[in-house]
Amino acid sequence: MFNNKNLFKEEIFKRQLYLKQQSYKTIPLLKTVPKHIKQVVDGTAGLLEDSLWFLARGLSVHAFEKNPYIFEKISYYLPIENLTYTFGDSIMLLEDSIEFLYLDPFFEQKKSKSPKNMDWLKHHSHEEINKELLCKKQIQHLVIKRYKHLPSFLEKNHDIIYGNKIRFELYSL
Repeated sequence: MFNNKNLFKEEIFKRQLYLKQQSYKTIPLLKTVPKHIKQVVDGTAGLLEDSLWFLARGLSVHAFEKNPYIFEKISYYLPIENLTYTFGDSIMLLEDSIEFLYLDPFFEQKKSKSPKNMDWLKHHSHEEINKELLCKKQIQHLVIKRYKHLPSFLEKNHDIIYGNKIRFELYSL
């Protein structure tokens, strides 16, 4: 996969530099996080792509990955300051009351061909989220990343922040 053990630390540094030159408000993902939030739970970590943006913004991240193969590969690059990385299904493992939960169930959504760098992840990831269990949790800020053309993830009132090809649905459960 990657050869550089410091890959993620270097990527966080690059993103921090970008955020110093630009406002974090230029990144739709970061617009989803209210200013008072200090810790984010990334319930579908994958390759930590979105977690790295949260870390670059100075937030503490608890990332969950339920695929053992991906978890093992990513663990090679850890530890990273302010990141807790846990193996398992976030919805089942999290407490009943959560301040901020971010979910990116991308590969259950899109049937078309992925960019080449995502083929490996798509092949090894089968992200299905237990919506029934999710709705039983008390989540102050729930953010779901979706493609624009797809229906809403939950049948509840929500706000939306748009990116180029995606949208972020903001719920309060």
